[in-house]
This record gives sequence, C-alpha cells and structure tokens, in this order.
Amino acid sequence: MRGTMLNGRILYALILALLLAAAPLLVPVAQAHGESVLTVTPDTVAPGGKITVKGVDMGAGEEFKITLEGLNYQAELGDATADAKEEFTLEFTIPTDAPEGVYQLKAVGEDGDTVTTELTITPTKAAAEAQPTPAAEVMPSAAEHELARTRTPFEVLGLGALVIMSGVLGLVLLRGK
Repeated sequence: MRGTMLNGRILYALILALLLAAAPLLVPVAQAHGESVLTVTPDTVAPGGKITVKGVDMGAGEEFKITLEGLNYQAELGDATADAKEEFTLEFTIPTDAPEGVYQLKAVGEDGDTVTTELTITPTKAAAEAQPTPAAEVMPSAAEHELARTRTPFEVLGLGALVIMSGVLGLVLLRGK
C-alpha cells in the first residue's frame, strides 16, 4: 500500500512539474519590437574617414545621440531619429584627432537605452608609414563597463519553473523516505 501511495505522489509531482515547465510555452508573449541592432560600415576606418551607421528596431520616432567611445577618447558624432519603420541610416565623419584603437560606437536613446557596436580606427596612411608599429600597450580604464543583464520573459519563466520543479521533486523525495 505504501509503495502505491509513493508512486501516486511521484506521478502527481511529475505531472505538476511538467505543467509548470510548459506554462511559459502556453502563454503568448507580445513584443513591441525585436532586439535593437546598431551596425557600422566600414567597421575599420582612419581618422577623417566616413562611416555609415544604421539602427534597426530602434523604436519609431525615438531620438538617439551617436557617440564614439574608447579608453582615452570620446566624441559625439551627432543625432539620429528612428523613422516609422523604426530605423535610421546616417553618415558621419570620424574626427581627425581620434587616436587609433578599438572603440564602442553607441546610440543612446532619450530613455537611456544604449545599443553598441564595435569600430576600429586605424592610423592614417601617412602616420602608419612615418612610425614603426610599437608593441601593444594595455591601458587601464576608469570608465564604467556596462553588461547587459536583461532576460526575456521565457528565460525568467523557465528559470522559475525549474526552481519550482526542483522544490517539488525535493519534497517528494523527502516524504518518500
């Protein structure tokens, strides 16, 4: 009799766990728009060169400040406004005083949302010919580094379901002893 009761509890717990795990799949999620994307072409340019910056899924009518940020150099390139298709495409000129290096090209919205892409600035041809290439030097930075810590609703619900399933299974196993 005890074995039958234990099997019934385990079956009940497994069915409950499966329902909880499937719950996120049963609830439709409506998203206003997809993930914002910022691209730059070319992705390698010399100071004074021109780049084309494109934003996709940026939110119709939203205004952005476009900036170039490196370890020891920052410059505001200009402003962009997403059109009705939630996109913008603009051409900017890299400042002539921008030192060579790898930079973050950022589009910062009015609400503080930031989309980034990488841009490499190479020395001008004349500067490259005038100087030998020095060994790479790593400079520490006092700039804040931002890590994306957002999760989709599916990830949050999936993690919640996993925690609940673990708890239910733990209770079933504890009561079975």
